[in-house]
Amino acid sequence: MKVKNAGAGVVIGLVVAQLAGVLVQIMNSEPGPGGGGSPLIWVVVALMGVLAAVAIMVVVMKKRSAGAAAVVSSAQPGTAVGVLVGMALLVAGAIAGLVVFFAVGKDSAEFSSPPFLIIASVIGLVVVLLFFGVVLLFVTGTKLSVLALPDHFPRVETSADPVFGKRRGSFGGTWLLKRRVMGIRVPVYGRGYDKRTGGSVWLADEAIAFLPSLSRTPIVIPYALIHALNRKEIDGKPWLSVVWGRPELPMETTIQITGKPQETDLWAQEISRRAAAWKAKAKASR
Repeated sequence: MKVKNAGAGVVIGLVVAQLAGVLVQIMNSEPGPGGGGSPLIWVVVALMGVLAAVAIMVVVMKKRSAGAAAVVSSAQPGTAVGVLVGMALLVAGAIAGLVVFFAVGKDSAEFSSPPFLIIASVIGLVVVLLFFGVVLLFVTGTKLSVLALPDHFPRVETSADPVFGKRRGSFGGTWLLKRRVMGIRVPVYGRGYDKRTGGSVWLADEAIAFLPSLSRTPIVIPYALIHALNRKEIDGKPWLSVVWGRPELPMETTIQITGKPQETDLWAQEISRRAAAWKAKAKASR
């Protein structure tokens, strides 16, 4: 619901601001940022659009909620995101408009011609959609990450094993395996799982451990939660793909342990063995 509120707030604000901008273009023949009017007029119009979005969202949530307390608890988070995104778009649009305004010249016929306005509108729409997609991806990932990550993680100690002990490696990030936003994989945020960094990797007693560079907190993948392992070729180098997490919301983490395919396969076999042992132990305890 919060994501829907935020998306509705942004869309309403953009529609109101765009319609108001068209009216300004029609009523004011003086060229300016946004295709018509002075920069001050365009900024005022965009601010009116954001305020209108907030007002409409509050009214809609009041009709759907039972009381004032429900309105505050359910409408504020989504509205806040909508306002932040609207203000960011306002700033970006104002800066871009001023750049074009002074670069081309306010008296230029090309700046006020219909083809220029159409091209500028299309480019602006693409930028808005891309920006909104990034925000939606982040909000969705943040919300689902809370549900996907385990409630408890085992403590890990550095291993002195000559084969599976601590060594240099790379962490490629973590994504939700079965969730996408506009065809894009949803990252897992929190506890460092979204990082793409170098560091040290080793096999601890209960989990795969990865310590990012300049960090004291290792990223762990418990053996008992591992569902599948695969070797992937990324940029010509072998990476280990680990599918793990809750069965209803699995995640995929990529780790580069070594540059040699044979060693990567050896690590995959050992991880699979330990995962099977921990699952058997958990099943026996139940």
